[in-house]
Amino acid sequence: MFDLTNMFRVFFPSSSFRTSGLIATFAFLICLLATSQAQAQTNTGSCTPTTTVTEGDLFPGGLASFTVTSGPGSVTVDHVDRGTGLQSFTVVSATNAIVTIPAFTPGTFAPVTATFTVINPSQPVDFTLRAASSFHAIFIRVQCGAVTPPPNSNVCTPTTTVTEGDLFPGGLASFTVTSGPGSVTVDHVDRGTGLQSFTVVSATNAIVTIPAFTPGTFAPVTATFTVINPSQPVDFTLRAASSFHAIFIRVQCGAVTPPPNSNVCTPTTTVTEGDLFPGGLASFTVTSGPGSVTVDHVNAGTGLQSLTVVGVPVNAVVNIPPFTPGTFNPVTVTFTPTTAGVPVDFTLRAASTFHAIFIRARCETTGLGTTAATVSVGGRVKTSTGRGIRNVVITMTDSQGNIRTARTTSFGYYRFEEVAAGETYIFMATGKRFSFGQNTQVHSIIEDISDINFIANDQSVITTN
Repeated sequence: MFDLTNMFRVFFPSSSFRTSGLIATFAFLICLLATSQAQAQTNTGSCTPTTTVTEGDLFPGGLASFTVTSGPGSVTVDHVDRGTGLQSFTVVSATNAIVTIPAFTPGTFAPVTATFTVINPSQPVDFTLRAASSFHAIFIRVQCGAVTPPPNSNVCTPTTTVTEGDLFPGGLASFTVTSGPGSVTVDHVDRGTGLQSFTVVSATNAIVTIPAFTPGTFAPVTATFTVINPSQPVDFTLRAASSFHAIFIRVQCGAVTPPPNSNVCTPTTTVTEGDLFPGGLASFTVTSGPGSVTVDHVNAGTGLQSLTVVGVPVNAVVNIPPFTPGTFNPVTVTFTPTTAGVPVDFTLRAASTFHAIFIRARCETTGLGTTAATVSVGGRVKTSTGRGIRNVVITMTDSQGNIRTARTTSFGYYRFEEVAAGETYIFMATGKRFSFGQNTQVHSIIEDISDINFIANDQSVITTN
């Protein structure tokens, strides 16, 4: 520690200044500065995490090769004093934290400390690190700061429905899925090719964020979501896949049943050719449901590139969810009438790179109308050349997770009878000998429909020995 008294006397001799008074002044300022810095550190978004250490992805022995300790805003890794030392120290995935790993000499036996800053102190921190020597590795899951959301928060803890995906059978045995407030976590079992992809298939009333991760990871990966309108249900589907297996995860929470006098209405839609090249009507299908309009591009061409509101909506707040340009998945626009008993009228424009359509959506009066008790739903499964494919299993899942199945005929047709109208359903095709570029579709059913079709990939025959 510096001798402040002697230092100031060197620069300010007593013959020129009243040394004691000057020293006292500077000492007071230094103490004040130190106090403010300590208070600032106390109020930062740091936490002392808990760590869960598991064997890594190299040869067994990682747990015996490293020690891991944690402190406020930090995690320290120390390799035992033998072997090849710490060769790499990386971030696998991170939620609500900015993680910094300092530079170090590969092969070091000295401790290396990763530090992190919490982005939002009211949300939990969850990230995974990987430490490795030349032959051994560990995964370190770091967690802290979980906060129980208040009763009126936009956060909800969803229910998840997990089904087999669109690759080889075995997806359900390859992954575990858990949910928490505003989150869904996928964890691949510690064998095989690990988690290779984690994507959003479709989303209604939620902004879904999937963090960056290293393909092939065996560490958990957590997708987070924010509810757009707390008075509406959340419903989105995720796809997790390894190289050979996949699962679909339907995520739902916060469903609100509109009261009898609710402002919700099921609009009628008028679809016309757009302002690009002819062919828009053949490129898109449009369906409507209570408070929603769904646009689905056919599985060819450049996909849905843009979906916008044209002009000023009459008596409606229209919400278009984020989507990936070029998607072939359905995109559902939701709307809320602003005044009960007043007609709703708005226009949407959907476009690919070359084709477009205008969709005029209207409700003559707001409030729940009546719908037919049941309708008939069907379609066809075929190759790209139009040949029907038999024995493909079609599953239809409603908003409550109830599943019905049908099998295609020798000409590729299937049908479900007595389907409740006014509901949204997920349709999925599964075949033993064919794969599908888009084997899952979401449709709001309000009347009889016979064109929910699935097209097999070219040269997609799966052979087994």
